[in-house]
Amino acid sequence: MKSGRVHLLVVLLIAIAALAGCATPPLPSPPSRAASPPAHSPPRVQRLADFATRPDGDPVHECIASTLRTQFGTFAMKSGMASDDKIAQALLGTLPEGPLRQQREVEIAVWRQTHDLTAMAQNHLDWCIQSTGVVVDSPPNLHTCLQGIEAVDVFVLAHAAGRSREVALAAARARYLGFLTDNELTLLSTQVFALTTENDDYRFRLTRLGQCLAKP
Repeated sequence: MKSGRVHLLVVLLIAIAALAGCATPPLPSPPSRAASPPAHSPPRVQRLADFATRPDGDPVHECIASTLRTQFGTFAMKSGMASDDKIAQALLGTLPEGPLRQQREVEIAVWRQTHDLTAMAQNHLDWCIQSTGVVVDSPPNLHTCLQGIEAVDVFVLAHAAGRSREVALAAARARYLGFLTDNELTLLSTQVFALTTENDDYRFRLTRLGQCLAKP
């Protein structure tokens, strides 16, 4: 029992750290009027998949990064048996009144109503991208791709918390077998447990999401 409580505490600490890292991203600046194309020239629609591996600082890339951190942090809180109220507190953090706090409250409402990590993550991403003023496509597989990141998060969290790959794989099979094949889950567990830093975990998730979104 003691080891179980210690594991839950570690998981919650990981979750709080993840959400703290995404709770206060700078709100993207709206495009300047001078840079706007003429009214008769429609904006170019760009591929969302291409932004997953853009350099840090790109507004849409930062939206994707914030979405993945939000998704992972909430997943870790849920795995640590946190209540909805605790998850809400972690999502809001010390955010001042403003658009980002209002959006967090929307995401909290989505979470309370659905307990669907993917729905909450997609809500965050849609809002954030809209705030950048950049026009991107709407990949029909976006929901599926974000759901696939949940499977990655199972292994990332287990690895960070000191669980074995075998234990993590059993948990992933119980939850995602059918959505992913056994071979896919086994390969995924091997790939994630070979990563050595938190940044490696983060980059792996970004790359995997981009590859999924790029599929026809």
